[in-house]
Amino acid sequence: MRRYASAREKGDVMAGLIAVITDGLGSTRLDFYDTETMRPLPRREGWSRRGEVIASSDGRLWLDWPDIVDRFLTEIRAFERAGDIEALVPIARGAVIGLIDRAGRLLPAEVEDYAGEKRRGGVLSYFGSTDPSTDEIVNRLASPQERYEMYGLPPNFVGYAVPGWSIADMALLHPDEVAAAGGIAFGPELLARLACGQAPPAEREGLEVTYVMCHTGLYRDGAWTPFAMNIERLMQEKTGRKFAGDLFPAVPGRSSEIFDYAEPGEGPGGERLRFAVLKGGHDSTFGDVPVVAAGRGAFSGRDFVTFQAGSWGMARLVTAAERTELPAEGFGRHVMYQADLGGRVVLTALAPTGLEFQHYGGKGLAGNGLFLDEFGLETLPGEYDPAALREMIAAREIFVLPGVAAGTGPFPRSQSRVLGMDEVMADRSGATAYMALNLMTSVMSAATIELVSGGENAPVVLSAGGAADPLFRLLLASHVPKRELYYIEDEEGRAITETTSAGGFLVGLEGMKKTPAYSLDVSRLGWRMVRAEPEGDLVEGLRLYRARFEELAG
Repeated sequence: MRRYASAREKGDVMAGLIAVITDGLGSTRLDFYDTETMRPLPRREGWSRRGEVIASSDGRLWLDWPDIVDRFLTEIRAFERAGDIEALVPIARGAVIGLIDRAGRLLPAEVEDYAGEKRRGGVLSYFGSTDPSTDEIVNRLASPQERYEMYGLPPNFVGYAVPGWSIADMALLHPDEVAAAGGIAFGPELLARLACGQAPPAEREGLEVTYVMCHTGLYRDGAWTPFAMNIERLMQEKTGRKFAGDLFPAVPGRSSEIFDYAEPGEGPGGERLRFAVLKGGHDSTFGDVPVVAAGRGAFSGRDFVTFQAGSWGMARLVTAAERTELPAEGFGRHVMYQADLGGRVVLTALAPTGLEFQHYGGKGLAGNGLFLDEFGLETLPGEYDPAALREMIAAREIFVLPGVAAGTGPFPRSQSRVLGMDEVMADRSGATAYMALNLMTSVMSAATIELVSGGENAPVVLSAGGAADPLFRLLLASHVPKRELYYIEDEEGRAITETTSAGGFLVGLEGMKKTPAYSLDVSRLGWRMVRAEPEGDLVEGLRLYRARFEELAG
């Protein structure tokens, strides 16, 4: 059987596969990419698993990742090309964190849910809220303004959404668990450990820079921050443990470094399976990897903005020279520092655009959106009357205002509501609702893009689900007419909406070829950038509509 090490020793890429596990908000996916063609294999049944959150009897929320990874390994063993897998790249969302014991197993290895059923656990979900006493103590370590100015943490990121809070909460509420732990692990390492099996933490270092620099405030400029050291002093006081160099490695590594090798058993032909598992990284960073690589090829060194129009509308400013200044208006508006694959600071602004759309007109974990239930529709129509759109913009009487994720995004004081609801509900086709929702998300997206790039006219590249909506593209292009706005199509003319697993593939190639993922030629992915053009007669009307929107949103 071919060994991954032999391919690395020869310094070339053999015709094989790179597997990617991508944990998402609603489901976790397994994808395979062919290293020779740079194309994904068709996703099969069993290669996607719905994410499940376990509520334990002590009130904590856990992710059932042990079950998901076990099922994916079962799929791998049954896959006819399992012997071609060269590497697996784990990608995790948000601020997922956990403890491992001195043998490298999840701690606790078992949790009891509210029904009294014993479940494998140990992976704390970022859905959980920290104890109010923890919030009070952490706020004394650094005020919200200090956390923003020094570390790029917006004040509306608290609780388990920030790993520093998770660490402090564990030290304060569960000090015996922390004292007994062999290490603290972030999301990608937890997935990697589950894929590789147990081993003492000293034998593996899974901490990598994209995760420890994304909405954490813990690491920057190649060192643990003073904020991190304040949390460490709190941890030492309560548990006797340090985290830098003790529970964590002293220095994070790159996402493309090998964490360990997995040997999940025999393939369908009886061959013994063995492949490298890379350290992996943060989902939004990986989603930007192929978009940044495409933009660098297209814009020849110019600054540009990537905008992930997904559950979170996420704008990032990609520059040749690193910029670390935070905008004065960014405090409280969800502007922060995140990281690229090399640990450089990337100015990032967020707005819950997709969550807002889903709340009103989509299907989510909590059920149908308001409009779907009211209209009795499966989905809102993706078509609209251009004359009706122009009339709505000119009249400035129908507004969907954000606020589902309260206190976040470019309009943090806005409270979720609909103005002109009678007119929206009178159109039982849902077309008026569809136009109103796109107006909301396009205004939020334009404001988010401007937060990271100010008055500059840097081009913008769209990705994620919203990139496939022609109305959203038209409205956003007409909100920012001085900018070039692009989206990415595949060879069949379909807008690319999922780039995170492709980013994991490119990071896997970086691990194999030692060529930085951002420098790889992504043309073989079959993608092409397409300009979304503004419509001149919409520009002035949208300017006035947006001014009224911002007045109403506060």
